[in-house]
Amino acid sequence: MARSAYVASPGAHVLVIDDDSAVRTVVRAALEKIGCVITEAESGEAGLAAFAQERPDAVVLDCCCGSGTTGVAAVKLGRSFIGIDKEQHWIDRTRARIAEVQRQPALFIDEG
Repeated sequence: MARSAYVASPGAHVLVIDDDSAVRTVVRAALEKIGCVITEAESGEAGLAAFAQERPDAVVLDCCCGSGTTGVAAVKLGRSFIGIDKEQHWIDRTRARIAEVQRQPALFIDEG
């Protein structure tokens, strides 16, 4: 089983960006249940403004992870990723793709 790149902890400030208010409500409820502080945005533009103003600890962006393309990109860039999907086959696919990326050796080494 793949490990998450980020595990939200009590008190963490999480920005939830999604155009679907029902999705934002579900994510808010789940994260508040573990003690996170939530800010919501209903569009990318509103999300960028909220991010610039509030500097959250984490961002949940467009919550349906699908095949995991965003998660793979996040891992390759050394960024955090929280993937959520209601369909188990997409979750399994995302985990497999991320695990594959994590097994690959680094092609570039930062010696700075």
